Amino acid sequence: MTARLPQLLDAATLPLSGRHLVEASAGTGKTHTLADLYLRLVVESGHEVDRILVVTFTKAATAELKTRIRRRLIQARAALNGARPAQDAVDVVLGERVIDVAQAVRRLDAALMGFDRAAIFTLHGFCRSALRDHAFSAGLPMHLEMAEQSDDRATVIAADLWRRLEGTIGDPRRAFGLRRAGLSPAQLLADLKLRLNHPLAVVEAEPVEASAESAAWQALENAWQCFRKQWSSQGAEFRKLLDDNPALNRRRYTADRIERWCGGFSRLSASDELDLGVLRTLEAGVRDDWAALTPTRLAEGVKKDQKAPVHPLFETLGAYLACWTRMETAWAGSARAYRRGALDEAATRLSQQRQRLGELNFSDLTVELRDALKGSGGAHLASILRTRFPAALIDEFQDTDPAQFDVFRAIYPDQGGEDGTFLILIGDPKQAIYGFRGADVYAYLGAREHLGTPWRLGRNWRSVPALVEAVNAVFSRRDDAFRLPGIVFYPVEPAQTDSAGLRAPGSAAALQCHLLPASEQPLSQGDAVRLAAQWTAAEIARLLTAAARGEAHLGDRPLQSGDIAVLVRAHDQGLAVADALRERGVGVVRRGPGSVLMALKAF
Repeated sequence: MTARLPQLLDAATLPLSGRHLVEASAGTGKTHTLADLYLRLVVESGHEVDRILVVTFTKAATAELKTRIRRRLIQARAALNGARPAQDAVDVVLGERVIDVAQAVRRLDAALMGFDRAAIFTLHGFCRSALRDHAFSAGLPMHLEMAEQSDDRATVIAADLWRRLEGTIGDPRRAFGLRRAGLSPAQLLADLKLRLNHPLAVVEAEPVEASAESAAWQALENAWQCFRKQWSSQGAEFRKLLDDNPALNRRRYTADRIERWCGGFSRLSASDELDLGVLRTLEAGVRDDWAALTPTRLAEGVKKDQKAPVHPLFETLGAYLACWTRMETAWAGSARAYRRGALDEAATRLSQQRQRLGELNFSDLTVELRDALKGSGGAHLASILRTRFPAALIDEFQDTDPAQFDVFRAIYPDQGGEDGTFLILIGDPKQAIYGFRGADVYAYLGAREHLGTPWRLGRNWRSVPALVEAVNAVFSRRDDAFRLPGIVFYPVEPAQTDSAGLRAPGSAAALQCHLLPASEQPLSQGDAVRLAAQWTAAEIARLLTAAARGEAHLGDRPLQSGDIAVLVRAHDQGLAVADALRERGVGVVRRGPGSVLMALKAF
């Protein structure tokens, strides 16, 4: 099943006005499309390079875009001059559409000569430039200092807030519970850092009843008193029942476990009040699976066709543990309330500090520009930026958040482009579900709803046909393949030929899934990583051995070690694969200390 396909984008004929959203899967030529549109803006619209805004999300992507766009301008100039034949549809259409070739070449010459002035920015770079150059219109100080995010300041504020919180909590029993629920100096600092990195994130305030914690405590205290009283009078009888009952499965109800459990019950009942020691004993008992002695679990833990033992303490213990769960829930609610309040105060204090010092950090930039465009001088600022950049190309738009889209929507408000402006936003919404670089998938979906039906790029230039068809087959089976309404998979066509694929024994399918061997016990994460690494290394060694025998080819040449890469999710997984490969005599070259991509060196 597939959703109705949006219209295919033709970079050679797309009108260079209005607002356009393009959805494009990996390998479908997003960068090439942007370069083609940039070329047309120079040749057809006559825009100078410092008036075409190009925005992406990393410095590496910015450098790549600059290189690719400049190369595209050079190629088009050669085609218009007749120095090389037209190589794609844009070259052909330009050759047919351009009446004054000499003028077009002059425009390209000017663009190439002045390419150092090209307005190709990271998002933060653009926002910083706009705020710096138009500080007055933005309502900001004329001299703004960019400051790195200060962990020291955040640490000092978080520590101060924690000292104040400790003073208000008072009761050590309550402090114990709130700490168990995640309230700690480290958590306050982590919350604050997360807020600073995502200033637009909304913390949903779950309702917390003011009396919930005191009511849960009273219930826990009553349950403890009841258990304590019963254990004092019936504990020995209870222990004998556990030791002697023939129905119990002794693989679960071992003598050692019964000894530990009953020892804990005795310590629980020894205190005259529900103090910190009792809470710690109860916490340890929960970890030690006291719940195995509740009626429900006992019924599951007897031998076949046997009845579970019956005793009032089983019921009382179940009620006691239920009250403990209720208490933990109440502590968690109170801890969240404390964290929200502390977070708001800490963020406000940090913001006030930066304002006093005339500082901005990178996480502030987009929000400051958004707020400036929404403020009293926003219309004037938007007009200045729109006049300076009548055309804008936004790459990797799936990495947007609400502030980023608000910025470009304010600068380019005319959907039809009647004001002569052109805005194109291109990205792969399927990547937005992973939250890379703070991406907000709901912000993307909101932007798409505002912009209307998107265009799409429909041809994959990167992968062999067999792999393209396999991916199409997997993700086209359901309309909700990504489990989120609005994130749709559109099949693509392959641009390559089958001759470029891998031909090797046992490698007929381009997309394969390997299941780890089954076992009686669930695999631990460490064991799963180890087994997956060993299988990966063995498969690579098998392919390279086949290549050495002349049995494995990539296209029309032998498979080489440098043709193989391993993509992992975490650093430890990469190390496991590297170790497994070295055990088999395969050398590994890692791209960098923080990279999850490894390449093989000579086998």
